[in-house]
Order: sequence, then structure tokens, then C-alpha cells
Amino acid sequence: MRVGTVFSVVIYCAIVVLAGAFLLAVATNYISYDMLQAYIHYLYMDAQLKLYLGVLGGLLIFLSLLLFHVAIGRVSREKKVTIKSKDGLTQIALFPPVDNIVKEVANALGTIIDVRQDVYKWKKGIRIDARLAMKPGVNIKDVSDAFKEKVIEKVRQAIGIEGPIEVNVYVWKISDGKKRRQAAKQEQNFSVPYREMDV
Repeated sequence: MRVGTVFSVVIYCAIVVLAGAFLLAVATNYISYDMLQAYIHYLYMDAQLKLYLGVLGGLLIFLSLLLFHVAIGRVSREKKVTIKSKDGLTQIALFPPVDNIVKEVANALGTIIDVRQDVYKWKKGIRIDARLAMKPGVNIKDVSDAFKEKVIEKVRQAIGIEGPIEVNVYVWKISDGKKRRQAAKQEQNFSVPYREMDV
């Protein structure tokens, strides 16, 4: 999440908490009717304070629109990308092809033991957020750069998209993958004992 978005969320949450605290104070009579009436009267009489509140209201509207835009961009993952050509439109599903490409690239590099990805249609192109688990002893920057380069190359070659392809990498784990291999082996060796059933 970008710094601007984090700041917006923090400010917005603080305002919501203050609003909730104000409602609780009114509901419990901590703020009496006379006090509330005095505050409102003071607000309408002070032109400078009204100006500040107007700016705050505009800022709240801006933050709401910003958070809405971020939420729509992250939640509403479009399932296809449309490519225009002289013969017409070609619609390509994003998730299965791109997901498979990302996993193939991770396996081909040999230094990534696990990959999980989210694919978004983003700014006339696509964005891939990949979470990687790498083997110990590797150069994380070199592996990440090679992963990004190969994914962009393979996706552009397979889909033929002309727009930007953004690949973001988050390395969440460094492991030799022994536990994962052992769990997979145990799962393969597990079998349900055969038992005759009485009819």
C-alpha cells in the first residue's frame, strides 16, 4: 500500500473514531444539550472557524473518493483484458494464463520455492502482485529482478498486450522448502486402510 493511501486511511479512521466518541458523549449526556447548543452558536458566529470546517469537509470528501478509488482498484479485479486490432476485438481471460505464467517462471528460476500472486487490470495494462518464498543464500534483488523481467516478457509474449505490465514483488519467506516437501511426501504416502463392510 502506498504512503499516501496509508496516511489517508489513518486520518479517515481517526475522524471516524472522533465522530463515534462524539456520538457516545451525546448519548451518555457527557455533552449536554446546552453545551451542544453553545458550540453550534459559537460555530455560526466565528467566520474563521467555519472556513476551517469547510476545508475539513472538502478534505474528507477527497479522502473518501481516494479510498473508494483504491478499493475499487484492488477489489474489483477484472477477469479479462481487451486487445483491439484492425480485425476487431480480442478478449483474453487474465487469471488462468497469467497465473500459470507466473508459476512457470518461478519454477524455471529454481531459486523460488513458493509463489502466490494477484492479477489486476491496471492503467490500460495489468499489474501483478507476487509474494515469493526464496531459497536461502540467494541474492534477493537479482532473483526478484530476473523474476520480474521474465514474467513481463512471457506475459507480453503470450497475451500480446501493448499497455504497461507492472510486477511488484514481496519476499515474505526465506526457506529451504524441506518442511513443505516432507508434508507433500506424507500426503502422498497417506492412504486410508481398507476394511470390508458388512452388507
